[in-house]
Amino acid sequence: MDEDTSGGDMMNKAQQVWSMLDDMADSNPAAYHQFIEKQMKEGKDFMKQPEPHMCVQSMFYSDDKISSSIYINVFAWTRVTKPKDHESPIPVFSTPIIKIPHQDEEIHVVNVAFNPSVCEEYGRNVENHEYTECLINLAMEYIQDMNKADSITISRHYTILGEETTHKGDLKTLIQQFTKTDKKVDSQLEDLQKQFAPMADVSGPNENLMDKLSTMASPFEKPHKNASSSPDVEIKIPGTDRKERKKGLIEELDENGKICPSKPEYKLDVKEAFEGREERIVVKIQLPGVRSVDECQLDVSRDDLSLVVPNQAELKIKFPKPVDDNKAKAKFSTKSNSLTITLPVC
Repeated sequence: MDEDTSGGDMMNKAQQVWSMLDDMADSNPAAYHQFIEKQMKEGKDFMKQPEPHMCVQSMFYSDDKISSSIYINVFAWTRVTKPKDHESPIPVFSTPIIKIPHQDEEIHVVNVAFNPSVCEEYGRNVENHEYTECLINLAMEYIQDMNKADSITISRHYTILGEETTHKGDLKTLIQQFTKTDKKVDSQLEDLQKQFAPMADVSGPNENLMDKLSTMASPFEKPHKNASSSPDVEIKIPGTDRKERKKGLIEELDENGKICPSKPEYKLDVKEAFEGREERIVVKIQLPGVRSVDECQLDVSRDDLSLVVPNQAELKIKFPKPVDDNKAKAKFSTKSNSLTITLPVC
């Protein structure tokens, strides 16, 4: 599967998840809050930077048989998958071998990362040193495999440097090596940012989405006085401050030469009274291409509703039960391009 296809699948799944969350927020607010809190915590853990665990010094040589010292920086990184069980392979991630200045010479350095649980169970601090030896050998095998084009061989005679030396090289530069190598994840997150920008718009527009996720607060914490407002906005009086929309390249016309508006997809649910909330009808209308509530003209009565998006969409719905149209509420979500109308049943 090519990257374009996988990227499209990712976006489709994200849209489905977002639609599901909209429904959950209305039907079960407590479960929605719990789910969001859990995802925020896992997101922050996932975005943590790699942490140095230990440094291993050895020798390596290639086809020219000239040996050189090499330092293997072993990191603990939450982005590396945790093994499913003790019988499963241990996932590993590495960066290219680079030369960096050290004192009066240049040294070869390579970074290897494991899940933090692997470092804890097989790393330098375990009582059984055979576990540590297996982990180091695994790292060396992986580095050789990643550099097999250069026929690199790493000596199994190595030294684990003291606890005060967890890495060789400037830590900031070493971490940048990880982020440069993991560009695919960054690219996918940037695609999500473009699709769901309001979800992550908590600071400057030029920040990377990963940086935002690593610092953003839970939506249920008290907001900062400068925090952006919610992307869900109350419905406004039609026609006020309306901006002209660009017309599509192809428009369907009726027999009189007028543009034929399409009928948007919608979902109507009757919500029973629950924990103090009155019985209500919830209508969710999908409006792809509509970017603002100002484009919508909504009219609600006791028995039905009418929605018009000029030159684009038109919908009329008859309610299964009479409603109190004076208490009707409507919200337009810029995240999912949907309009949700909530109407108490009489």
